[in-house]
Amino acid sequence: MRWITRLLIGGLCAAPLATAVADDAPQAKQPAPAAKTAPRAQATLEAVLLKTPGAPVAVAPGHAPGEFLFGTREKRVVRFAVGRGLAWQSDVGELPVDRLAMGPDGKRALASTARELIALAGADGTILWRAKRAVAFAFSPDGTQVFTVSKKGALAVLDAATGAQATTRQAADKREVVLASMHAASGLAVLGVADG
Repeated sequence: MRWITRLLIGGLCAAPLATAVADDAPQAKQPAPAAKTAPRAQATLEAVLLKTPGAPVAVAPGHAPGEFLFGTREKRVVRFAVGRGLAWQSDVGELPVDRLAMGPDGKRALASTARELIALAGADGTILWRAKRAVAFAFSPDGTQVFTVSKKGALAVLDAATGAQATTRQAADKREVVLASMHAASGLAVLGVADG
């Protein structure tokens, strides 16, 4: 079954984003606001209808403009480009994907399920490695490493190509990590811990 997904694409630009629709779906486009003064950067939102192979439950931007990663209820990761369609899809296991990230160089993608973190080749979706689920994960700015935070507060650096652990540190707070956010460029992680 193919699902039609309405995707709102936004950004700061002087002209509206080009709208393309995959698989001959009807095109939906919102006109850009009329400018009364000299053109300047304005936030725009374009509605794009996409036919995706499965019900999307997670989405992340891809490497190229107009490209996206979808995690589906049918336990797949899908790389999709507006105007070009499906690049690849990969079955990832027994559970639906709940979070995704594309590496800054487009060579690898990460998918998270309730049990594991999965690395995929950006070119064709081949599974490269699997690791225990991370509360949060991010690629290094050059895409060669993956930073993860575990439920027990372990901060790990993994090789993005192999999943081999390069280093690990334990957070000083021993409470369970329930939420985390990472900023790979600065190396900072913000951890939300359970009270009690």
